[in-house]
Amino acid sequence: IVAMVEAVERLHAAGIEVILDVVFNHTAEGDERGPTLSLRGLDNASYYRPDPQRPGGYRNLSGCGNTLAAHEPAVGALILDALRFWAGEVGVDGFRFDLASAIARGPEGGFDPHLPWIRALRDDPVLARCKLVAEGWDCEGHFVGGFPAGWSEWNDRFRDDVRRFWLGRAHGVGALATRLAGSSDLFGAHGRGPAASIDYVTAHDGFTLADAVSYGHRRNHANGEDNRDGHAREVADGGGAEGPTDDRTIRARRAFTNRRRKMGLTQNGTTPGAAFTRAVALVGPAGTGKTSLAEALLFASGAITRQGTVEAGTTVGDASPEARARGGSTEVNLMHF
Repeated sequence: IVAMVEAVERLHAAGIEVILDVVFNHTAEGDERGPTLSLRGLDNASYYRPDPQRPGGYRNLSGCGNTLAAHEPAVGALILDALRFWAGEVGVDGFRFDLASAIARGPEGGFDPHLPWIRALRDDPVLARCKLVAEGWDCEGHFVGGFPAGWSEWNDRFRDDVRRFWLGRAHGVGALATRLAGSSDLFGAHGRGPAASIDYVTAHDGFTLADAVSYGHRRNHANGEDNRDGHAREVADGGGAEGPTDDRTIRARRAFTNRRRKMGLTQNGTTPGAAFTRAVALVGPAGTGKTSLAEALLFASGAITRQGTVEAGTTVGDASPEARARGGSTEVNLMHF
């Protein structure tokens, strides 16, 4: 925690706000066959959302075996207490809620963005100043545009429509124009404007920017999950080849396509959120030759440039065995507003 506080302070000193990605939709206890680690043993019926079709089982909106019952007072209090700690004690500027719609469902399971814990965010003296970003979908529904005023939301329709247009798959320019103009079809109600849309073309989920012009379909067989991991309907195309190629014409076509996609993020009045920086930093105590958490975050955000143990542009799975052997790997994901 001390290292995190230092990192936030140094990012603030560099003029960078910190949006913390939080996951309240599930726990590590898995499905009903998983280990009892905490909440299941305290009060299983109150903390988890049951599956009415499977007595004794959990509704799996998260894809991880269980879903927290955020409509329950104890779960709402747990969420708010955690947010207050990170905002009040650590000093982060806001939160991005993973699969936010999974924790915005009422007692009967329907989408309800006005649950007590959500309403409390705007009345709380610590949390009222925070930026709030929702990932407006879960494993059973898509609700982008459904969160109340004061929230921003990831706009996956922007991602797919921009990719589709530059692959030549769009029928006319209508969808692209709607996205560049702020997606009023999604965010025009309830006094929300274009700034409510977090536009992006790649993120930590799914294909990277390079993958989106190198492959037509996911290829995740190596992780041992029968290629189920990842998005099954990526809007992507290899541009004449599948995977890496030495063909200069295809490589130039891929680079040009990605430049056009990135250009679209600068040509609208929304909030560009596609400049996600993913890095692996080998973090260790001072004097060990490893970078500090603060330096890793600053490096990942582009605020500093240094040579050393930070391997930019990789994921934890891509880190070399030698790098992993030198110390613990910390994956860093930043969203620039």
